[in-house]
Amino acid sequence: MACRLPLEIRHDEFTADIPENQILRTACERMLTVPRVDAEAQHMLRRLLRDFADVTPLSRGDQIPAWQATRLNSRYHTALRLAELVLAGRRR
Repeated sequence: MACRLPLEIRHDEFTADIPENQILRTACERMLTVPRVDAEAQHMLRRLLRDFADVTPLSRGDQIPAWQATRLNSRYHTALRLAELVLAGRRR
């Protein structure tokens, strides 16, 4: 007869709607309003926005959410810092 032992199972629930993605999505949207962004860059920004379809954009005037630089998001550190500059800038 087999002995049944209780097992502990843990899992992480991943969501796309995290501060890092909110920052990146909103920066892409903001860059599409800049008149001197060329057609190729606009095309890439629109493609990125499709990837961020499940991410909640920040509203104008919202504080930029804090994000933590980690090993897991290390590939995005430069993009996030650039996005923060875009969001902190003022339209002329």
